[in-house]
Formats: sequence, structure tokens, C-alpha cells
Amino acid sequence: MREGLAALNANDLAAARQKIEQASQIQPQDPRVWLALAQTYLKSNEPQRADEAAAKAAILAPDDPATQHGLAIYHATAGRWHQAAEMEERFARQRAGDSEAVGRAAEFYLRAKAPQKAVELLRWGIANENRAPLQIRLAQASIAAGAPKDAIEALEEAIRLQPYEERLYFELARLLLQLQDVDRAHEVLDRGRKIFDKSPQLELLRGIAFYAQRKFAAAVDAFLRSAAIDPGLEQPHAFLGRILSHAHDRLAEVTARFVAFEKSNPENFLGHYLHAIALLEGMGPSLDRETGTRAEQLLSRALELKGDHADSHFELGVLLAKQRDFERAEAHLLRAVELNPKSSKAHYHLARVYTRLGKANEARAEQELHEKLTAQERQAMRSGMSSGAESAFSDVVQ
Repeated sequence: MREGLAALNANDLAAARQKIEQASQIQPQDPRVWLALAQTYLKSNEPQRADEAAAKAAILAPDDPATQHGLAIYHATAGRWHQAAEMEERFARQRAGDSEAVGRAAEFYLRAKAPQKAVELLRWGIANENRAPLQIRLAQASIAAGAPKDAIEALEEAIRLQPYEERLYFELARLLLQLQDVDRAHEVLDRGRKIFDKSPQLELLRGIAFYAQRKFAAAVDAFLRSAAIDPGLEQPHAFLGRILSHAHDRLAEVTARFVAFEKSNPENFLGHYLHAIALLEGMGPSLDRETGTRAEQLLSRALELKGDHADSHFELGVLLAKQRDFERAEAHLLRAVELNPKSSKAHYHLARVYTRLGKANEARAEQELHEKLTAQERQAMRSGMSSGAESAFSDVVQ
């Protein structure tokens, strides 16, 4: 048995099978043998034999905690999450002090799309031992079960239990932002920043919270601080790119940050793209040939690295149209629309290019799409959040 398990751990399936089958002949009443065989057969792509071996283990030791745990791991390996959850729950309930088993069973229930089962088990586990990891898992399960208020309470309790765990403040603030409770998110972030004053992630969330409140100068400050704390972190740089039009008084500082990110990440499309749009923002509506050429080179490099980036195609298309290269502009704007059909600005600029190319019907169709999408965006803003803010939230809170 020991030799077989060692071979199984080393993924030597032939040796594992030989040794464990021999062990099953010597001691056929030992459930551990059949559990090991079940795992061996499963890894050998023999699911029917694996299930037969697992069933024998269950029959031989229906109330043995170790067997229940082994069966849970077996079912989890096979992707049968509900069976795994039920077996691990039985194991956990026989070991009231094992919070890790409770957490595992809850995770299996979540994977099985049974969040309410996870909530019930976690509340039982917390009643036995109130620990931060269980509260975190309870928050996840509560969100999945459609009870965000319970999730907030669980994360607050987790912070009480572990006040020096940075990610708890991040997760709670992120949840509050997801629920658009921005004021309370700020309060949580302020609490966290008193302890973790050099946290790029907490600064990032502050920037998003300010952005949601349309406090753009404060958002720029927060994103710049996040990027300065961790120059390799993508998200604050990306968000700065989104609100570049609100950073005119700090455009030189933002551009320098983008250039530094580009130089330190030459194989990442984002740095080239951000550097390009900063140049274009500084150029404004006028056309400076040298700046335009440099921006075109940067956008082309960004597309070499990530050809399906809609914004790079859009910016390059607009730049080419400004340079009166309408045929190439058309190709890039068409690609931008294909990749992001809900972009009103892409449809608008494509309509203008079609007009320049004498394609009246196509121009009319794109103009109609632009007007429709613009109306939807206005409605979204009236409902309390701009489409840009929704996008910003989704990148971090999902």
C-alpha cells in the first residue's frame, strides 16, 4: 500500500496500480485501498472502474470520517462538486473543531452552485469556532446566495477578528462599491489606509470610488499614488488612461508614468497604448505630424502585441482619419466596432469616415447606431452611474 501510494504521488500510474491492486487482494476490507484504487483508476482515465472502487470504499466504511474525506477529494477530482460537498460536510460535522474542513465543504457547495447549503454549513462552523477564514467564505457564499447585506456583516466580523489583514478591507470595500454604497466604501478604505498606508490596491479602490462620485481630480491623485507605490501594477495605469481627459493639469506627470510603465514592460501592449493616447491627448484637435507619427507607431506596436484590443484600433482609426488616410481608418474603426459594438464613439467616427469615402448608406446606418447607443448611455447616467463607471467597477469588483 505504501509503495503504491508513493507511486501514485509520483504519477507512476502503472506501478501504483500494480501495488495497490495487490494490496486490495491482501486486505480487501480496507476502505483506504479502494480509495487509492479509485484515484488511480480515475487518473488512468478509467472512470467506471474508479467509481466502482469508490463505491466499495463507501460501503466498507459509511461512517468513517477519513473515508468520507477521501471520497470528497475523489469526487472533487472528478468534478462532481455536489457529491464532494456532501461527503466533506459529513466529515466536517464529525470534526467540529476542523474549520478547514468546513471551508472546503463550503467551497465545494459553491462550485456545485448550491450557495445556500454553503451558508448553512458555514454558520454551523462559525457557531463552533468563529474564525476569519470562515467569515470570508460566508461572505462569498452570501453574495452567491443573493444576500449582500449578510456578506457585508461577515466581512466586518472578519476585520474585527483579523484587523491587520489588508485583503479584508479590500474585499469589503470592493463589495460596497459593487453595491454602489460609495460613502461606506470610503469609510472602510480610510480605516484600511490608517494601517496599510502604502497599499496600491486600497488606493486603486479609492480612485474608483472617487471616479464613481465624479470627483475626477481626486481619482487621478489616487490612481497616480497607486501606480507610484507599485509601478508594475496594470490597473491604476489603465484607469488613468480612461480618465485622461480629466487629467489635463497633470498630463505631463501622467505621461511620464505611462512612459515608465512602457519601458519596464516592453512586451505588454498596455504601456504602448497608454503612451500613445497621452500623446494624442496632448496634441488635442490639431494635427502635429511628429506627434501623430509617434502615436501611430505606438498604437501599431500595441496591436502587434494584442490584436484584439478595441481601443487601440479605435484610437488608430481616429488618428488615421485625422491624417486623411480614410481607407486605413475605416479598417481599424470597423475592427473596433466588431470588438466593441456598444461603443457609441466608434460608430460616430466610422460614420464620419464613411461620409468621407462617399458611402452614404453605411454612414447613415452608423449614425443611427451612434444615436441609439448615445441615448442608452444618457439613460445609464440618469440611473446613477455612467457607463464608464460601470466598466471601471466591473474590472475590479467582479
